[in-house]
Amino acid sequence: MPKKDIEVELRGEIRRADIPKIQRHLTARGFKLEKRFRRTMVMSFGYVEGLGQKLKRGKLQWADLRCRITNGKAEIMCKIGEGAAYNRREISIPVSKRDFLRFSEMFGSMAFFTKVGTRETIAYRKGPIQVALVKSPSGLAYFELEIMSSRKHEKKDIAKLRALAKEMGLKRIFGKKEFFAFCDKLTRRDDWRFTGTAKDLKRLAKEIK
Repeated sequence: MPKKDIEVELRGEIRRADIPKIQRHLTARGFKLEKRFRRTMVMSFGYVEGLGQKLKRGKLQWADLRCRITNGKAEIMCKIGEGAAYNRREISIPVSKRDFLRFSEMFGSMAFFTKVGTRETIAYRKGPIQVALVKSPSGLAYFELEIMSSRKHEKKDIAKLRALAKEMGLKRIFGKKEFFAFCDKLTRRDDWRFTGTAKDLKRLAKEIK
């Protein structure tokens, strides 16, 4: 059986006021409330020049590194693939809160764009499909339809998610341009720039308590 380490996902903007209606649609389709959680993320993005046995100098590749705390549990994550792609591979390692802050300091000190953001999420599940309804402090909201897949089945699985989005009337699905525009909106309205300084670490430690 192919290894399922590819997160196939469909994302898009929703109105915060529409979340109760979407929850009713999910319940009517057999989705069950899986969990609610608060997540604070230190997100480091940027293009890096690949060097190595199989990489040619001058080829830029997208880097996406995350330090996350979800309901008090910390992890370090790397998402492999372009930022707006629907089929990225994820590698995650659990860490202590102390190491969370040390990794945050390290990533924030590198030549990436790094920011901190906190979200509240309501997650539903039916079989392998998870639907997350995410809210930011300023009132922005978005959905994530996700399924763990493999390279062999990723196209079939993204078709399933598109069909579900159509059934539920979720029309504002992000393309690459819309995805980055929405990320910029979150940066302006909710998130704060993090550079790994002592002042930033003190603010971060307070936010994750």
